[in-house]
Amino acid sequence: REDLVAEVATSVLEQIPILKPDQPDLGSFDATNVRAQLIEINGGDQPTPCQIVLLQEIDRWNEMCKRMYSSLILLKKACAGEIGMSALTDEISDSLFNGLLPQHWAQR
Repeated sequence: REDLVAEVATSVLEQIPILKPDQPDLGSFDATNVRAQLIEINGGDQPTPCQIVLLQEIDRWNEMCKRMYSSLILLKKACAGEIGMSALTDEISDSLFNGLLPQHWAQR
């Protein structure tokens, strides 16, 4: 079971779009850069309401990617016996084994 969970965790980890794997706290989009590009597109004006929604969604996406990445790293360490299984890693392990979305990832 642990081998299967570790294999699934590795597979999912490889698919998470992180800007810099050595700095997973950045997420997959550089929101500051996107905001600057939007201001440039708007001729120096602030982002429009629709663009603000885009920036908010980018923030949510980045948070989800970071949450998934960090929890999968912990799960892989727990499966390898480097750390003990916590309630979080146990829940993620059960969900991945059963082919379900872990609740921790679905949270906002």
